[in-house]
Amino acid sequence: MAGLQETFEKLMGKISDAAVDFTELEVMTFTGNVNGLVNTTGKIDWGALLQKAASATDGSTLHLVAATKLQLDGDSFHYRTNAKPEQIARLDELLKLHDESVRHSAEARQALITFMSDSLIKLTNK
Repeated sequence: MAGLQETFEKLMGKISDAAVDFTELEVMTFTGNVNGLVNTTGKIDWGALLQKAASATDGSTLHLVAATKLQLDGDSFHYRTNAKPEQIARLDELLKLHDESVRHSAEARQALITFMSDSLIKLTNK
């Protein structure tokens, strides 16, 4: 019993150390053109995305289409662009993608919380 509990406590510590935050879920959907976004390993440099777009010194453009922030206590915050479909290519598709991303992210977070809760219950019932 002590070994399993110790293992679970270590797991919880690692999750905490990784700064996993279950209290908020934030999804932002952008469209546009950001030059030089792919790094030398062929992967997107997400950290540089907003910085490059904000500076826009290289001709990059980035538009926030939608943003959603869900809090564990039930509060939610939403932003939708007021641009017209003719101003942003594929606007309706991007808004649908955003809504699906919010739903999938919330489901994934709930599944992880349920897994951790069930694991804790099983651990304490032994």
